[in-house]
Amino acid sequence: MVSVHERLHHELQHTTSWGLLTRFAKDLAEHGVAPDRLLRLFRFGRDRARQVHEVYATTLSVKDDPHGQEFLHEAPSYRDHYERGRALMGGLDFDAGRFVMDALLRCCMAPAALLPIMRNGFDTLRIADLAGDDVLPDQRLERLSAMRLPPMSPDGLTSTSSPAELDVFYDSVARELNGLGLPTLDTAGRREFLGHLLDEIERLAPSLRQRIEIDEVREPVPDDMEEHEREVLLLRDGGALPVEVVPVADLAERAADLVSHHPALGAHVVVLWVRADLLDRQLSWPGALTGKNEFVVAVAAAGPAARVCRFPVAEPGPVLSAFTMPTVCLSTAATLMSAPAEASPAGITRLYALVDRPVLPFLLREGPVAWNVGRISGPRRLHLIVYGASAFPGVVWFQITGDAGRAYLLRWLQSRGEDEAPRRPAEFKGLHDELDAVVKHVLSTWYVVGQHEEKAS
Repeated sequence: MVSVHERLHHELQHTTSWGLLTRFAKDLAEHGVAPDRLLRLFRFGRDRARQVHEVYATTLSVKDDPHGQEFLHEAPSYRDHYERGRALMGGLDFDAGRFVMDALLRCCMAPAALLPIMRNGFDTLRIADLAGDDVLPDQRLERLSAMRLPPMSPDGLTSTSSPAELDVFYDSVARELNGLGLPTLDTAGRREFLGHLLDEIERLAPSLRQRIEIDEVREPVPDDMEEHEREVLLLRDGGALPVEVVPVADLAERAADLVSHHPALGAHVVVLWVRADLLDRQLSWPGALTGKNEFVVAVAAAGPAARVCRFPVAEPGPVLSAFTMPTVCLSTAATLMSAPAEASPAGITRLYALVDRPVLPFLLREGPVAWNVGRISGPRRLHLIVYGASAFPGVVWFQITGDAGRAYLLRWLQSRGEDEAPRRPAEFKGLHDELDAVVKHVLSTWYVVGQHEEKAS
C-alpha cells in the first residue's frame, strides 16, 4: 500500500499544472538556472500542495479495501485525509465517487493564474506571484471544501476510460468551479500552460528539454529522488513521547536512568546533538524548544517517557569525553548543515547523522559516497540505508525508510554508477552494533522521520 501511495503522489505531481511547475523549477535550479530562487519556489510549491497530495494518495490507495481500512486503524494520522477525500465524492459510492474526487483535486492543482504566469516565464516568477488563496492548491482545497457543490455524475467512466473521456468530465467540473468563483484551467488551458512551460525549459536549459522529449511528464531517475523526499514515516501513533527532564545536578544519582542497553554493544550512553526546533518536533518537552540557531546537547534514554539530561554546552565533544562507558553520538543532517562553521569536532570520534532532509545530491557534489542497505528487524517493514561520504570523514549518514523509499533510493544510487556511489558493505561492517543501537534509539523515542526539515536560515 505504501508503494501505491507514493506512486499516486508521483501521478498527481506529473500530470497537473502546479505539479509540473514545481517539479521543473527544481530541475532548472539543478541545471544552474537561478538556483536559489527556483529551489525556494520548488519548496514553496511542494509545501503548499501537501494536503491535496495526501488526500489524493491516501484515498485512492486505501479505497474500500478491508486491508486499507486496517491501515487507517493502524495509522490514524491518515484517516483525516481519507475522510476528506470521501467527503469530496458527494455521497457516491467509491467506484463512481473516485472520479469526482480525482477531478476536484486536479482542479485544485490547476489554478487559472498559472497560465498568464507561465506566459511571462521563469525570469520574473517569484513566490509572491503564487501566494494568492485562489492559486495555492491547499487553499483552493479549503475553499472548495466549504462550497455547496452541485451533484456531479461521472456516468460511464470506468477504470478503462480513455484520457479523452476523463478530460470531458474534468472540464465539466472545472466549469462548475469557475462558475462558483474558483478560477480553474480547463483541459485546453492546461495544454497551453504545458506548451509555455516546455518552451521555457527549451530556452533556459536545452539539455534538460532534450531529456524529456520521450515523456513530457516523467524522467524516471531524477523523479525517484523527488518522490522519496515526500516520504514521511510516523513512528508513534500516540503522539510524541513525553520528556522527563533529569537536571545536570542530579546526574550522579540518576546516571543509571540514562544508560541504554544493547545485546551486543552492552550498556552505553546516547548523546544527542540536535538543533532545538528539530528535537522539539520529536519529543514532547515541558517547554517548547524553538531556536533554529540553538543546539541541544543531551543524554537521552527510552522508557515510558524519554529521560533527557541537557547540558549547558553547544557541542557534544566535552560530554562524550566525560563518560567512561561506550557512547554513541546522534545528530541529524539538518542539524549538521546548520551548525556554525566554528563548531569543533574535538572529542567526537564518530557521529551518526539521521537523514532528515535531502542530502545525497549535496554529498555527491563533494565527492564519492559509499553506501549499503539492510532490513531493520521488527514488526514494521522498514529499511536502513547507510552512507559514508569521502568529504565528511567520521560522519555516518543513515536513513530509515519504507519499501517505496528503499526502491526509489536504490534506483537513484545505482543510476550514479560505481565511480560516484559504490555499494560497499565492508566499509560499514564494523559499525553494525553502534548503528543498530542508534536506530533502536530513534525508533523507540522519536515521533516521525522524513525529508522535510530545512536548513536554518
